[in-house]
Amino acid sequence: MKLPIEHASKIGDINMVVARIMQEIVTPMKELGIEFLEYVALKAILFFNPYNTNCTDSESAYSLKNARKLALRTLRMQNKNNQLLDNVFEDRYGQLLLLLPAIQAIATALVEDVQLCRLFQLTDVDELIQELILHDSEKAGEQTLEEKLSTTSTPSLASPCVTSPNNTNSPGLSI
Repeated sequence: MKLPIEHASKIGDINMVVARIMQEIVTPMKELGIEFLEYVALKAILFFNPYNTNCTDSESAYSLKNARKLALRTLRMQNKNNQLLDNVFEDRYGQLLLLLPAIQAIATALVEDVQLCRLFQLTDVDELIQELILHDSEKAGEQTLEEKLSTTSTPSLASPCVTSPNNTNSPGLSI
């Protein structure tokens, strides 16, 4: 049985995620006057997580660390290019980096909400949303160890680190 759309507002957790997005991400970004390059750099810092559990190859982890460092450097250079005063620059840089934990926590809560909606059939979950958000958790639950070793998995937005079972020496960074 599916939940009618008019009852969606009664599902508290979904609405809390939207409110958190507005309070913890959108409002601070507007107050900071975040620029596009800064936004892209923040996304890259979150995306290139070398401590991802799917990333077991040391070369891949090294590549991810370098990509993350490059994103941080880009963020710093963007602010320096704006010729801000040193104290204003450091404050802005810190404020931008302080957005990252909120973004990560809200992303986790959103994935959890989508999984709950799908599990309890509260709404139809679009195929694209399933592929982008739920891909990692489904693959982990459905594949046996033998299947995981025999095929190369496709990364989702949450895990860019993939290693090929045939070639463990090459980094599997997928952008």
